Amino acid sequence: RSMNDTIAETLDTFNRLEKERADIDTLALSFGDVMAQVISSGLENSERRIGDALGRAVGAWLYLADAADDIDKDYKKGTYNPLLEQYKTPDAVRENFRSIDVSFGAWARDAHLALALADSNSFGRITDNILTLGLGDEAYRIMNKGSKK
Repeated sequence: RSMNDTIAETLDTFNRLEKERADIDTLALSFGDVMAQVISSGLENSERRIGDALGRAVGAWLYLADAADDIDKDYKKGTYNPLLEQYKTPDAVRENFRSIDVSFGAWARDAHLALALADSNSFGRITDNILTLGLGDEAYRIMNKGSKK
């Protein structure tokens, strides 16, 4: 079985779960599985395990961030969004920021821990900065977008 076949199967699983309107955590982790396959493609042994962990965490974070960032647009268009499925309105999503932020934080932490296992390289400090500061700042920006000041 080729890596492309594995990625395609993982993507098919994600698409099926989205059509079934699975919960946000299931969808985020499934998208994380897709990213894990992409990032770890061609890697072996410990590098592959690190790539899997990093891809899974960053992919899950990205899926949640995209869903959160799109809540107003999806609500207006009536487009499926797993956060709206769970909380019903953009304001309710924002009111539940603390519980959503727990997931943002957990996946950012998992990405940071996976990266810490990798051999250091010239981009280590930049990547570390992105994972420790950038993801948190972006989550805060997304969840406060459109909130009443």
